[in-house]
Amino acid sequence: MENNQSRYTNMFASLDEKNQIAWIPFVMLGYPDLPSSITYIETLIENGADALEIGIPFSDPVADGVLIQEAARVALENGITVKSCFDSLAGVRKRYPEIPMGLLVYANLVYKPGIQTFYQRCNDSKIDSVLIADVPLVESQPFVEAAENAKVDAVFIAPPNASDATLQKVSEQKGGYTYVVSRPGVTGDNTKVEYPEKVVNTLLKYNAPPPVLGFGISQHEHVTTAVTLGFAGVISGSAITRIISLNESTLMDDLKAFSLLMKSATQKK
Repeated sequence: MENNQSRYTNMFASLDEKNQIAWIPFVMLGYPDLPSSITYIETLIENGADALEIGIPFSDPVADGVLIQEAARVALENGITVKSCFDSLAGVRKRYPEIPMGLLVYANLVYKPGIQTFYQRCNDSKIDSVLIADVPLVESQPFVEAAENAKVDAVFIAPPNASDATLQKVSEQKGGYTYVVSRPGVTGDNTKVEYPEKVVNTLLKYNAPPPVLGFGISQHEHVTTAVTLGFAGVISGSAITRIISLNESTLMDDLKAFSLLMKSATQKK
């Protein structure tokens, strides 16, 4: 049985052999309800997803735009708890033992049950990584230590305007990947995607965990451009959330088609 930390390594190595980068969709647990969100996760896995980024709903998601904020609000109104999220993800892990699964959360969700307790829950559910969107690197040490003790990767954000010194510090972390933010601001698929070439080049120079581009990734050409610039993967959340929010009769077909389209763009030339 593989340990949690090897799944990202194995995924990126396998994709390198196939000359591809990673397609990583984001799903908010509990939106529009918990069983449906698990169905969406498994549909994405079956239709091209190389890894998953999973949101646990929080009342004040400061890094997220309107679509994901609303998804979190609905999930909370449905009574979604951290425990129910972990229980559901443990079931996904049993069905899909190899795929990397990372959480995107906010510090209060980690701090409230106790930092050690939260990361142990991640280990118990075989979660691979945790990105805490509102904890900067300078304040991260207690979280990093707890993550390491629980054999969970701590993932960090590389901002588009980060200094060379900051990027060097980010590169020294041991996470499964580095989350490169495409632009200042919040998540959303209705704003132009930017490509911080200096950031990715600096991360590659310092041998950072594989740089993955997020914020606004919603079109085939966003992925093909990321491929040419040396990114190891892309993350898309708002575009997935928009498909779910429209709740069309074709929702499942739309989700499958979008995932397959984005995955098809990950091939290197």
